[in-house]
Amino acid sequence: MSLQANAAKKIFAVFQKNISKSERKLLMSSHMFAKILIPTFIRRKIDISIERLNGFDYVVMKHKKHNTNNKVMYIHGGAFIFEISALHFMQISEIINKTYATFYVPIYPLTNDKYSSQMDTINFLTNLYKVMCDESDKKTKITIMGDSAGGNFALILAQLAKKNKLRIADNVILVSPFLTYEYDKKYDKIAGNDPVLPPLLLNTAKAWQLQDNNPKNPLFSPIFGDSKGVGKIFIFCAENEIFIHLIRHYCNQLLKQKIWYYLDVAKGLFHDYPIFTTTKEAKIVINKVSDIIKNKKPS
Repeated sequence: MSLQANAAKKIFAVFQKNISKSERKLLMSSHMFAKILIPTFIRRKIDISIERLNGFDYVVMKHKKHNTNNKVMYIHGGAFIFEISALHFMQISEIINKTYATFYVPIYPLTNDKYSSQMDTINFLTNLYKVMCDESDKKTKITIMGDSAGGNFALILAQLAKKNKLRIADNVILVSPFLTYEYDKKYDKIAGNDPVLPPLLLNTAKAWQLQDNNPKNPLFSPIFGDSKGVGKIFIFCAENEIFIHLIRHYCNQLLKQKIWYYLDVAKGLFHDYPIFTTTKEAKIVINKVSDIIKNKKPS
């Protein structure tokens, strides 16, 4: 682990701070939430617009001077209870600068102890995916990408696109994806190595989001869904993250079903490390993701 990555691990708690419901309501109603989180230096090169669909906002980001036909839906992580962060927007901007792709970034509803946002989010993402596909042509390369909880939604969306006979994504990029609500005792053995997603936060988020639903329902746990024919699946994760055993289990499932996949496991690192874009490890992933979006083999 580089010194930069180690420093990022120590300061992660700063970025876990959640804004209050009243602040969120004010920001969302004024369509200013995402713009507030996007640093000024990003806005100098990236064209940003905030649109509304089904009562929720989404951000469209593209390079001001250069554009390609590639489009990406990026679904942010945050244990289902945290808003998208400046770290996510910094990562997205770096990928845009390398690919000139257009990004669609949904600001989806968050869960709490009395409300599971899972189905509302899935419906919103499905409708936004339709919008993105309608704004594409046959030559457009479509990518669905998500980190952590966003990886959960990304794989579900890819599976639903196939099931509902929507356009199939060319690529499905999952970064430290949350694949199932079923408890795995192996969490306990590795929990101490992952400072980004401690068991208490994970278990709270799971309880709030799952509520009384079946943990094996593919609309909650995509590991139980049909991944055949959903697009090329690329997974980036870390050796010390809490989901590593489940990610490997999912990859074994894909192997048995003869479904192609790409797995990149970073040694000594932690959950969702690629969002810390100043680290050399994150830059490696950003370069690989950019290659995938451009329809190249990851370097």
